[in-house]
Amino acid sequence: MLHSNAIIFYYLVFDSIKNSSISSVQHFSLIFAIALVLYTVYLYMIRPRNLHDHFYTFIILLCFGYVLTPVIRTLTDTISTDTIYAMSFILFLTSFIFHDYAMVAPLVSTILSVNLSLAASVCLVSRVSSNESAFGLLALSMLLFSYWPQMRNVLYRKWSKSALFLVIFSSPLLFIALHQLSHSLSVLYVLVLTFVLLMCPSILMIMQPWKSTKHGPWDEAIATFER
Repeated sequence: MLHSNAIIFYYLVFDSIKNSSISSVQHFSLIFAIALVLYTVYLYMIRPRNLHDHFYTFIILLCFGYVLTPVIRTLTDTISTDTIYAMSFILFLTSFIFHDYAMVAPLVSTILSVNLSLAASVCLVSRVSSNESAFGLLALSMLLFSYWPQMRNVLYRKWSKSALFLVIFSSPLLFIALHQLSHSLSVLYVLVLTFVLLMCPSILMIMQPWKSTKHGPWDEAIATFER
């Protein structure tokens, strides 16, 4: 749910910018606050030996992002808005499949999931009117879909209950924000939250007694030694 919460938060910020609900100053203040908290906590947890490299990478990304923002913003100008929204939805939805949920699985691909999320962000960036807002959205997408999953996994390895705490903290805030935007979306969010957090684990527990492990010639041979 934390990945979906990040996507919903990004959509809410995008909608606020597009409808001029928040100013550029408020937008950049929000991004700066999120970046400061995430980056400080991340550096504290990993405790890197060379902070200079981290800040150098951050400055490089910042400069390149700002310089390329006008190009990225006009990249999909010729595509209709409905198509852009559909593309962003499909890309975000696909990123769920390959997202790193701090577990070992064949489908997990952090790089692919991040690229899909950033591609969806690029699609939405083309619908804002100013380069400053576009740059802010790009910076926010980097924070939410690149740095945040890494920090979340490190936090989860240090404290296993951190995921539950973050869901409890973020979900009510997103519900309030969605409720102000649309009552239907807030109800849908609660239904999805209930299904993922309550119904899915219950179904798994109910089906657990039916689990059956089949053995046959395909099993690995185990060497045994008789004394």
